[in-house]
Amino acid sequence: MFFSGFPGGPSPHPPRSNDNRLYKVLNINRDANDSEIKKAYRKLAMKWHPDKNSSKEAEERFKDITWAHSVLSDPDKRKLYDQMGERAVKESGDNPHGPSGHNPFEMFFGGGSRRPAPEDEGPKPVVVQLSLFLSEMYQGGEYPVSYKRDIITDRDGEIRYGGTKICEKCRGMGRIMQTVQIGPGMLQQRQVPCPVCNQRGYTMEEGYFLREERETTTVTVPPGADNRQQITLKGRGHVNPRHSGSYGDVVVVLDTKSSKETKGWDRKGPHLIYHHKISVFESLTRTTFYVDHPSGKILKLHYSGQITPETVKRLPKMGMPIDPEKTEFGEMFVAFDVYYPKLTPPQKSLIESWIDPPKSIPPRNPDDSPESHTLLDHEAPGRHRPTTQQRPSGPNDQEEANPGVQCQTQ
Repeated sequence: MFFSGFPGGPSPHPPRSNDNRLYKVLNINRDANDSEIKKAYRKLAMKWHPDKNSSKEAEERFKDITWAHSVLSDPDKRKLYDQMGERAVKESGDNPHGPSGHNPFEMFFGGGSRRPAPEDEGPKPVVVQLSLFLSEMYQGGEYPVSYKRDIITDRDGEIRYGGTKICEKCRGMGRIMQTVQIGPGMLQQRQVPCPVCNQRGYTMEEGYFLREERETTTVTVPPGADNRQQITLKGRGHVNPRHSGSYGDVVVVLDTKSSKETKGWDRKGPHLIYHHKISVFESLTRTTFYVDHPSGKILKLHYSGQITPETVKRLPKMGMPIDPEKTEFGEMFVAFDVYYPKLTPPQKSLIESWIDPPKSIPPRNPDDSPESHTLLDHEAPGRHRPTTQQRPSGPNDQEEANPGVQCQTQ
């Protein structure tokens, strides 16, 4: 009361904007209460919803009605709008058609939750693939990564923050709703990338430019890192236009690089699988072989018993490191495969001398003798489809084969 009459003192009434557009959109008075706002919105939304209204202007009218309701039904936004106008609400970070407003379907179907505003989500992360050898994944360490990111500069190329404005086309969403006709009298809405801002949700003000630069940094890979593991570098990605001086993240995806050293190796989590071929002679007696282990060690492995095909043996604590201190490890498995070499005549004669003669079946009649046949090599006509009988090919074979070919290609 003491300062109200002096120049520069506070005004007894807050400033009032002449902007009445949103009230006119809902066709209500400026002093309308919450119930009147809600009732007007429901009536207009039902009238202009694209699924109910096939006119060209329905989509834009429906968006504008939703935007007006989201502002006037929120006490803080309505107060700012009444004092400063619609532009002040938009520049405060509120999104006209974005998720910060009320869900237009929530009033009709109930429920629903409000998603965080786009400015809280930040820019999309930069995804970089880093290919490493199995030995590098085992050891871990510092490795360089190079990628491209968006920055904001002035005309002289100096890095700047800000200089952006919400895209007027998509109202900051990066995507727009498009109504398409899917049948007679049937419409469907779908989201498509905004053609104005290229899905960014903002455009540049005059004198500011969005440019791409190449950045190189290092990433720390922990010992025993797994294939497809992701490592996040905070604040090293695209510039965040909505928060001055901040950047998005970089996500580094690890990938195992193929090489001579990884030949024969497989991995299942912390466990290593080494595939090793041995001869039939080794499988019958014993085997000794050397392995170049991803740890850098040379392993001499031996087994003195018989090894049948597809046998698996294991070595405890010879897998990948499980913890950064390398105190725990997975296991190493050796999967054996037996191959059969071509024999020289002396070798073949020697092995034949080890084979017992076949046991004969006593003849049913004294005059009967066994018929002798030589087994032929068999090639199946299709996968897992062995033939059970053979006959000479004839002129009708091609005609009988055609139906089978047709069924295979249908």
